[in-house]
Amino acid sequence: MALISLEESDKRVMERLKAFEDGTPNGIACPNCGAELMDINASTLKMSWPAQCDIKCSKCTFKSTRYV
Repeated sequence: MALISLEESDKRVMERLKAFEDGTPNGIACPNCGAELMDINASTLKMSWPAQCDIKCSKCTFKSTRYV
C-alpha cells in the first residue's frame, strides 16, 4: 500500500466534512415541496430514543429531524 501525503489526507477529510454539510440524499420527500430530503450532520445524532439526525430539503428551506 502506497502512503499518501499529509496534504492529501487533509484534503480527503475536508471533502468528507463538506459532504456532511451539504447533506446525503435519504430518499424521503419534503413535506413542503416534494423534493428529496438530505441527512445533514448524520454522524452527530440527537440524544433521544430512538436516535434522530438533522435533515434539510434539497430545494426549499424546510429543516427538521428524523428518526434513524
